[in-house]
Amino acid sequence: MELKVTKSNSVTFSPHQIAFHIKHPTNTYICVETPDQRSPKLYPGTAVRELADRGLSACELERLQLEAWPALERLLLEA
Repeated sequence: MELKVTKSNSVTFSPHQIAFHIKHPTNTYICVETPDQRSPKLYPGTAVRELADRGLSACELERLQLEAWPALERLLLEA
């Protein structure tokens, strides 16, 4: 789980963070919070390149829906 906080559209990743999500395409997530939103946005790790290149304005990114949160919680608790 990659946790990010941003005050703008851009989401910054190090080359190592991008490489990690590319190498591990399943069960990795990116959680991004901005000061003006009610809840954080959750993206699959496979979206790392598009988030790094285009930021939160990349509307075609498929955010995980709220139904995904219980499954994510189970994964985190099992780790």
